Amino acid sequence: MRGTAAYEAGLDINDEVLKLDDTGVKSTADVNNFLSQKKPGDAVTVTYKHRGEEKKTTLVLKQQNGVTLVPFETSGKEVTDDMKRIRDSWFTSQIK
Repeated sequence: MRGTAAYEAGLDINDEVLKLDDTGVKSTADVNNFLSQKKPGDAVTVTYKHRGEEKKTTLVLKQQNGVTLVPFETSGKEVTDDMKRIRDSWFTSQIK
């Protein structure tokens, strides 16, 4: 997606990531394990395959600004009966 570190480094859809720095990548878990040891601003050398050709680029990690929605009660807060009624009205089909 535009604005992501991968986009800015020149990676494209269907590119296959082969290595991050000198660490081989075979799965999403490999990527997640590698990135868990990094922080925004770190530069990573990415070896990847683009349309059958092996290439390298440098990617500068960015803070991921996303939104995570969680049920109110999982944050340790009490859900009142009124809140439950409102939630039910949002998520219950009105189609008869």
